[in-house]
Amino acid sequence: MFDVRAAASTLSLVHSAAGNGPEVLAVANEFDDSLAIDVLERFAGTNGRSGSILAATKSLPFVLRVDDDRWSFQLGAREILIWSLREQNEQRFEEVSTYLTDLFEARAKQSVGRAAREALWYAAVHVLPLNSDRAFDHLEEIAGLASGFNGRTDFDAVVSLVESDAELLEQRAAEVGCSGRVVGEGHRGRSMWMPAQQR
Repeated sequence: MFDVRAAASTLSLVHSAAGNGPEVLAVANEFDDSLAIDVLERFAGTNGRSGSILAATKSLPFVLRVDDDRWSFQLGAREILIWSLREQNEQRFEEVSTYLTDLFEARAKQSVGRAAREALWYAAVHVLPLNSDRAFDHLEEIAGLASGFNGRTDFDAVVSLVESDAELLEQRAAEVGCSGRVVGEGHRGRSMWMPAQQR
């Protein structure tokens, strides 16, 4: 259920601290300084204030440090910020999502092993609201690559993204199993097999 008071409070805090920068940054699942500055300069009209807007964003109580150089919004705050951006400017949301998808697809092509699979996962996250077929293609590729490395973590990442999107589950008639069943059966006549020992 959408909490209007929480949304209003979150947006008021955001706008007083950093304008609409956090709404644009919230499209990114996670961000480091370089990605944040890039996204702010391209899509938030920061007029050379990207560094100060990023600093203000990091100081918000619902922005979390993921590791030494990566940050993320708490899920509820991220959802409110994305909702606000889409209400104000759906086209901007689509532009940021497309840019991030293309960026992570390019990183995946330039990387190998775990780094390539991680970049594909981020590409899938960002393209999912725009093109579920393209997202599912990335998830299939991750699952295929991970199976060669006994990559339980990668399978878990694929399954959690599929499970988190009810629309994707409904569109794909997906069934996530714990005993070696098919994940995503019915997707354009293809399926992803997840071995029982991987789940």
